[in-house]
Amino acid sequence: MQGLKLSSKIMILIVSGLILVLALLSLKTYFNQNAMYKKVQGYQYLFGLSLSNSTNSRNVKLIEDIESSKDNDINFIIKEARNDAERQCEDITELERYGVDILVVSPINEEIVKNTLRELSKKVKIIILDDSSFLDCSTAFIGYNNYEAGKQLAKILNVKGRAEDGLLLISGEKIDCVNREREAGFLDNLESGLLDELTILEGNRNRDDAENIMKYYLVSGKRARDVVALDDEMAYGAYLGARKLRESGIDFYGINGFNGENKGKDLEKRGIIQKTIQFENMYKSIIDIGLKILENKEFDAYNLLEIQE
Repeated sequence: MQGLKLSSKIMILIVSGLILVLALLSLKTYFNQNAMYKKVQGYQYLFGLSLSNSTNSRNVKLIEDIESSKDNDINFIIKEARNDAERQCEDITELERYGVDILVVSPINEEIVKNTLRELSKKVKIIILDDSSFLDCSTAFIGYNNYEAGKQLAKILNVKGRAEDGLLLISGEKIDCVNREREAGFLDNLESGLLDELTILEGNRNRDDAENIMKYYLVSGKRARDVVALDDEMAYGAYLGARKLRESGIDFYGINGFNGENKGKDLEKRGIIQKTIQFENMYKSIIDIGLKILENKEFDAYNLLEIQE
């Protein structure tokens, strides 16, 4: 009898355990379903954004616009690769696994990134930013009209005329497609007399590098009446470098024209830079093109953000 009672107790414990496990599984399923429900209720579309880095001014502005957006229908998961191609491949693959509705990628120009995107383009819609060499990996491309921006700055200096005190161009990294396009637009359209007086120094699209470049240039005994930088951050850095060496009478020019404190339009209004070239907004364009793709509306596969006066 004692053995039978023990068996009954064991059976009761086993049955109770099974009921508990089933209850937990049911609870887990409920929470998973609830999370999916919240996704639908909280926002309609999930965008995955993969950036080569989060330091260049264009990417910084894009992140700021995403974070300040009040569009509750769209949510973003953002990953940045710190200029590491293998890491970007991992980021892109992970975003696709998250089940994003669309991938937005500002790519590192490496073959492994292209191969990863080509493969994923069979599974998910992809918007490529900045680098048109990735067109075959994309559903749509969005870039700044960089060549025209460089051309516009060249026209301003052509009208201004001969720079007796010299002309300095602070360029960005040669591997950066945006920088190359802006530089080509500037050099192709600058009059020959100004080209003869032009000095080109390479920066890194950031303020500190440009400040040091400007100091080096001035300390070496050279002068410049006009300083053109292919990014407003570099234009501001060059201004700070000249100011710290108490150099005056220099006009600074930049590209991007972003709004915000110490950004292009603010610097122009304060007279720190003479002119910035401003574009249409990248964030708004991503949302506009992305929604058209997801909602099966007509869209342009190739999009350039035009200059705004």
